Amino acid sequence: MLLPRRFRKAAALYRYAVRDAFLMPLAPRDVDELDWFFRARRGELACPSSDPDLDLATAARKFSAARFEALYRMWLQRGVQALWAMQSVTLRDQIQRGWGRVEFVELPHQYLQLAPLVGLPRGPRRGSGRETIASTDTRTGPSERAAHATRSVIQTGIAAVR
Repeated sequence: MLLPRRFRKAAALYRYAVRDAFLMPLAPRDVDELDWFFRARRGELACPSSDPDLDLATAARKFSAARFEALYRMWLQRGVQALWAMQSVTLRDQIQRGWGRVEFVELPHQYLQLAPLVGLPRGPRRGSGRETIASTDTRTGPSERAAHATRSVIQTGIAAVR
């Protein structure tokens, strides 16, 4: 991961996001619960969860981490497939075997000439909805930066699983 110098202090958030996204895949039951919770959060469901112990308040507590807020945003864009991608153990296994790794490199320069490209569709899939999630707004709070870090890592993980 390339980090601008001004985000040096946020590197720990990105490391946690990598751990959450790549090393802690979701279980199928968690995916079902998350999909139910996200639908309920949007007001799409009137039925209770298939798990009798899971109500909306319990689900809100269980899925309150920045990781799940980032997944909610991805779910809004891609639907349940965003959650399915988070079940993959491929990246976790590759990292644990030493066949893969995530490195953090601080960018030595600002590269402001690339700022107009932030948020534009990338690669040959123009118009497909795959967009970068970079943000240049430094006025956000720590929880929003954590959610942004997690979204960036999730986006990378989903692209790698494909």
